[in-house]
Amino acid sequence: MTGPMLGAGGTNRPASDGTGRRAVSFAAAAGLGAQAVTIGGGLVAQVIVARHLGTADFGVYSIATTLTYLFAVVLRFGLHGLAVRSVAQAAASGPGTEGAVARHLAVLSGRIALVGLPLLGLAVIPLADSLLLSGRLDGETIWVLSATISLEAVRFVCSECFRGLHRQGMAAAFGNAGRTLAFVALVAAVVLVGDESGLDVVLMVALVASAVSAVVAATALRRVLRRTTPAGVVAEPTARGTLRQGSPFLAAELCAFTIALGDVLVVGYFASDVDVALYAAASRAASMLAIPATILVGLLSPLIASMWARGERVALQRLLSRMVTISGGVGLVGLLGVVLLGGWVLSTLFGPDFAAGSTVLTVLALGATANVFFGQGFQLLILCGRARTATSIMVTFSAMTIAAEIVAAARWGILGVAAASAAGVALQQFCLTIIAKRTIGIGAYPFAGVRNRYLGEVS
Repeated sequence: MTGPMLGAGGTNRPASDGTGRRAVSFAAAAGLGAQAVTIGGGLVAQVIVARHLGTADFGVYSIATTLTYLFAVVLRFGLHGLAVRSVAQAAASGPGTEGAVARHLAVLSGRIALVGLPLLGLAVIPLADSLLLSGRLDGETIWVLSATISLEAVRFVCSECFRGLHRQGMAAAFGNAGRTLAFVALVAAVVLVGDESGLDVVLMVALVASAVSAVVAATALRRVLRRTTPAGVVAEPTARGTLRQGSPFLAAELCAFTIALGDVLVVGYFASDVDVALYAAASRAASMLAIPATILVGLLSPLIASMWARGERVALQRLLSRMVTISGGVGLVGLLGVVLLGGWVLSTLFGPDFAAGSTVLTVLALGATANVFFGQGFQLLILCGRARTATSIMVTFSAMTIAAEIVAAARWGILGVAAASAAGVALQQFCLTIIAKRTIGIGAYPFAGVRNRYLGEVS
């Protein structure tokens, strides 16, 4: 079967297709808004659940949600990355081709989810439950988690297809932001109506939020494709070739998961439910310090790509240096607040029992601050054609970090895991920044335009 090659090169498209300056600005604004809603809504949801369940059950909930994210990443097999890249580029192959590619990716993700559902419910989740939770999950809860994972995989691929089709508003609405808002609304209603509800009800609420979001996203995508893609326009790519092209995106996201959430699973294996709850709350609070870096990624990505393509290296260097310096200053203020008021922050947000995690919060905040200062190196390498280099560094540091966390957990508990996690994040981002400077001549760090005998000076 012949068809469009996923990820084939493209040509310049008119502004009406979504690649003009106005469309790029709207895409950046929609992405930033979605990130803000996802991060802020996620914190609100964690606060509500933590106060409702208490420390022990919140620890179990944190492990369950971490497993949901991990296996959803595996089930979508990098198709979300192809949805952004390949759907946007496929129009060069002919009219209607981008819609055919989007439909192919959405259908393939649904098939993978259907195949994965029984495997998750019968083998994968029970095994994870026995290793991390000592068999605390009953059969119904295991299937609730399995269904949530499958739905989340499909939902995210569909939402990213909208991004590839240059429908940024719909991508934001049906992506993580929409699902987060749905979960916050539902769990708040449950807590207000029934104070006796426990962990099983909260996980069921998460399933309902995922189901509603996935159905709405898939239905909206089908309607869009029906209007814009004539039937039989082009033969679809093969599933095997698509999965092969998606594997690098899968590897990169698994590495990102290891750095971002792998420590929660390590703590879940070695520590008690209460320690898991303290660590998860501190981790969520520390992630707030990374908001400046997250905003920078969404804001600068289209600018980096376009300025690099035009050869504006000096201007790009100045832009990155100034933006990172500003966001780093904001991060330092946040770090100072954590050092002085960490216990009060945790107690105010999550409840008095969580104040014991203040030291863990301070250590994790150090890593988050380093991410703010040096967190643009990976994105810079990817956008400037050094994806293989960036991925190799990510894989190496992810393996080193998870190994260090395991050793630290066995000897020093959750504080050791926090130290290993923070050090891994800081070293990885610093290395990516140095490699970016060495290979492409752009330094994404504060005052990068200043001459340095080790890093050189951009020409």
